[in-house]
Amino acid sequence: MISPENRSEFDDLGVDELRKRVEASTYDPEKLRQAREYLHEHDPAWASVELAKVAGRRATIALYISGISAIAVVATFIGPYIASKFQPQLTAYGQQIYDSCLAQRGNTTACDALIRMMQRAADEQAMKKEAGKMLAAGSSKREVAEWARKQGLSNIDISNIAGIPLSDLEAGKY
Repeated sequence: MISPENRSEFDDLGVDELRKRVEASTYDPEKLRQAREYLHEHDPAWASVELAKVAGRRATIALYISGISAIAVVATFIGPYIASKFQPQLTAYGQQIYDSCLAQRGNTTACDALIRMMQRAADEQAMKKEAGKMLAAGSSKREVAEWARKQGLSNIDISNIAGIPLSDLEAGKY
């Protein structure tokens, strides 16, 4: 609502001068709001420009929302596909264990951890077997330890695989 004194001042100034003052923001916030309201009522060009600005902001917001929605839809369909590519491929036996785990616990996180632990144990068994073959073929424990280190194993795993006490392995006495 425009106060009577401001309306009188705005009438005296005229639309063109008032528009210049509003664009320069020479008024306090309340008077500026009233001046904009006055221009909206008395200047169709001003009203059209202001409505166009509002429409432009709304269109921009709508564009952002539609873009985010499109990304969400794509992620909904592609996300599970990508996630499935990073999950280990289980043997029939592994799948049976996983299903049994889910039936008992109903918690995929716990069952995923169980499968990872089983995979690590199987990997360690395979490494021990390979280390045994290397030692039987005449490789030294040092060569087996270096090979295991290149495979990315920790000192504890290397100690277990190569049959070297952990303290000797860490001290380089093997």
